[in-house]
Amino acid sequence: MSIESDRIGPMTDDEAALFRYLRFGELPARVLPSDRVELVEVDPKRDVPEPVADPTGVWNFRYV
Repeated sequence: MSIESDRIGPMTDDEAALFRYLRFGELPARVLPSDRVELVEVDPKRDVPEPVADPTGVWNFRYV
């Protein structure tokens, strides 16, 4: 027998669904629209960082 004659044809949709179920299990329950979170638009964040209170007015860095 040659390798060509031993090949099996393409998988059917039902077979693919069965193998997908065996590998990944059952899908989680569908999320209902009433269970979803409503998004609320907010003001965009400022590009300038907030000032930090430094009593000396100098940045104190330590280099290792």
